[in-house]
This record gives sequence, structure tokens and C-alpha cells, in this order.
Amino acid sequence: MNKFSIKFLRIIIFTSCLCIVENPAYSSEHNETALNFLKEYIQSLNSFEAEFEQSIYGQSGTMLESSKGIVKLQKPGKFYWAYQQPYSQYLISNGDSIWIYDEDLEQVTINKIDGNTQNSPAALLSGEMDIESNYIITDLGQIENADWIELRSNNTDVEFNAIRLGFIQGELSGMALFDNLGQTSELNFNKVLRDKVLDESLFEFIPPVGIDVIDTRE
Repeated sequence: MNKFSIKFLRIIIFTSCLCIVENPAYSSEHNETALNFLKEYIQSLNSFEAEFEQSIYGQSGTMLESSKGIVKLQKPGKFYWAYQQPYSQYLISNGDSIWIYDEDLEQVTINKIDGNTQNSPAALLSGEMDIESNYIITDLGQIENADWIELRSNNTDVEFNAIRLGFIQGELSGMALFDNLGQTSELNFNKVLRDKVLDESLFEFIPPVGIDVIDTRE
């Protein structure tokens, strides 16, 4: 997996420790209800802002990395992820391009939004994809005070197997992403703000003078 792919996967999640047991009560009717809730939530979401705490676990369950930062999303397809601890890194997209800026390395990589990023969780929340066409939806019920919905991709050519979204009182509180290498990323949201007017300049990046610029869009 290349550097861009690994770092993009860091944008998501909540737990490899979730033990999901098949429950006959969660039938296709419950799944349909979960789908309708999710579609309505995403449809009504114009922007999303929160602080996050993120952990990444290996296949054995060992924690590989933990970090903190802020995230801001805005329709259509724009996002701003700022990692503040233990390192400073930014992932910024205007919907057409994505900038990955490593402040410590004094380097920015610029990529064009492609099929993989269009099928990412960030694209999902910003309303850039048809949920029913891209995912199989399963209502997982309540786990640790949150209502969880699983989205399992029906496209084999993606870098993650499943995304889980957790909601508390109807608001997104956590996400979990399971990639094809057996890694799990877990993300908890705090101080969530919905539909706040965000500055458009957040979603454009002007490289500071003197840093290395790697532009793969051409």
C-alpha cells in the first residue's frame, strides 16, 4: 500500500474489539430502517465539524498508533482533516484534488480525486455516493451506548472491507474502518457541530514557500 493510501485510511473509525453476534431480531426490516435513517442523516447534513481521537490497531489487536485532531466536512465532497498530536499533518480536499501536507517533513503531495477516494468514508458523509449501490447495510443494534450501522462494500476493488458508523441520540459519535490488510482504525468524535457555515478557504491549500511539492495530477 502506498503512502497516500495508508494516510488516507487514517481518516476513519471505532473498534476491532466489537464482538458482533448475529441476532434474529435484526431482520431485513431493521436493515431497511437503518438504511433510511442513514440516507436521511447524510441528506440533511450540509457540514460537519468535530474534534477526534483516533487509534489504529494491527491484525493482532495491538495498537499501532494514536492521534488527535479536528475534522471539517462540507458538501459537496470537501474535507479538512488536521492531525495535531503527536504530529502535525493535514489532509485537505476541494472535491477535485487532495493535498497531504506533512509539516514536519516540509512536503506536500497533491493527488487527483479518483475512484478509491470517491468511495471513501469522507465521500460517504459528504453525500458523494449512492449508498444503496455501493454498500450492503446492516443494523448492528446498540453497542456501548451507541447505535451502530455497518456498511459493507460490494466492490472488491476498494481498500477497506467495511465501515461502521455509531450514533448517539441521532448524532454521529464514532466510526470504524476495517481495511484489506487486517488493520482497524477507530475514531471517536467530540464537540460535534452540524451545518455550521465553514470558510471555503479551508478546502484549498497554498503550499508554504520552500516546501517540496509532489503533484501527481498531471
